[in-house]
Amino acid sequence: MAIFGNLADLPLPEVLTMIGNKSGCLLLWNLPSGKEYEIHVAESCIRGLLRNGQDIEDMLQIRDLMLELINCNIGDFEFQKRSPYDLKDNFHISIEHILLNTATAVDEINAYKEYFPHEKTRFKLAGPLDVWLDGELYSFWERSANLLAEGCSADEISKNLGLNLEKVQLHLYKLRSVGKIEPMRAMEKRASRNNIARPTFLETENFSNFSTPKQNVFIETFKTQEEDFSTPLNPIFDTPSVNNGKTKSVGLIRRMLNALTFGRLK
Repeated sequence: MAIFGNLADLPLPEVLTMIGNKSGCLLLWNLPSGKEYEIHVAESCIRGLLRNGQDIEDMLQIRDLMLELINCNIGDFEFQKRSPYDLKDNFHISIEHILLNTATAVDEINAYKEYFPHEKTRFKLAGPLDVWLDGELYSFWERSANLLAEGCSADEISKNLGLNLEKVQLHLYKLRSVGKIEPMRAMEKRASRNNIARPTFLETENFSNFSTPKQNVFIETFKTQEEDFSTPLNPIFDTPSVNNGKTKSVGLIRRMLNALTFGRLK
């Protein structure tokens, strides 16, 4: 006996839980994307995923497509019982695991969505991968590194790799938080500023006296450079020092100047 219905009445997580211990094929159609899906299930595992009749075997794409489908409340479904021998056997992902993974992804997206970069903002790699990344983020890094090496946006990565746009924005947000990518506009601005001639130590006359105009210009040049390229504090990774309710700069340049002035520069 077939099980059928509408996702508006019975969301996909409940459908998957209901059919988890059965063996068969779950068909999905009339979705907002206009695509049709087949989810092959046996022994409480998803063993195959097809989109418009084409096998999807890339784990990043599978996670993103399941996120899209689980969040969808428009569409029709039908579950047809089949022998395990008549089903795809491309991979084995626990239904419980995919539901928990998707719930975690939804929570992360909702928690950090306001900090996401605009989908058209272009990013570029800011250095080698010298930090630890979790499995999914590392997979994203491997897949997108060539695109990011040239500079690209979340929208471009989403289209090139066939990934969910919000998930891509979440990955880019995390990579930027650990300093592995940077907006290209900020890089270009920094390069432009670095090409501006700066006063040398000889032009600042005597560094023991900071009252001369030339020396003040020298100090302000570095203060401006530091402030222009500061970025908004990251709610996960940044921990600013606070003094009397005001955020105090702890940049390398300011620390160097404080050392040179024996702490007189505030």
